[in-house]
Amino acid sequence: GSSWAVLWQATDASLGAYVLDGALVAAGGVPGAPLRLSAPGAAAPWNTRLEWSTDRYLAVWSAWGDDDDIEGLALDAALSPVGSVFDVVGDSGSSVAPANAANADGFYVAWYDDTFGAVWGTVRGTPVAPDGSVAAAGGASLSEDAWPLDVHPDVASTGEAWGVAWEYGAGAAISASLVEATGDLALRTQV
Repeated sequence: GSSWAVLWQATDASLGAYVLDGALVAAGGVPGAPLRLSAPGAAAPWNTRLEWSTDRYLAVWSAWGDDDDIEGLALDAALSPVGSVFDVVGDSGSSVAPANAANADGFYVAWYDDTFGAVWGTVRGTPVAPDGSVAAAGGASLSEDAWPLDVHPDVASTGEAWGVAWEYGAGAAISASLVEATGDLALRTQV
């Protein structure tokens, strides 16, 4: 189209709370008025990501202060919420650094699960339908549950499947998984 959307974490100084704001940017780079997308007092949104599929956006973020859950919100083309904030993964206490991608059928969200602290971590992911339905609560493991850390995932769509890549061994190498549209792991490899 002729415009795009941006998200950012903002501070509501009157409440001393972090919020999620966004704006549409028209052709020529002129931003529209900021829109408040999350309620003050909610968990602080950080590591925000935004993707477009067919007729809506999916915003995802780490909900800092709420057990580090990954939350999502569907938005229409004008950045109006479609439904309410939902948990992509909730009550985990350790899910951070979400990444998402889109295709014509919906979205895929991957994140870093730091359940065991700085000892080891895994990359997990799940398809998310345009209506916000999460296919696999808690996600499927895309990396091996082992040391060293698997961190900083990124996601891309092939149109029919999902590619997820991440740092293996805190930057020592890159690992990747091919994930079927259903969310099933098809291939795991180290690059």
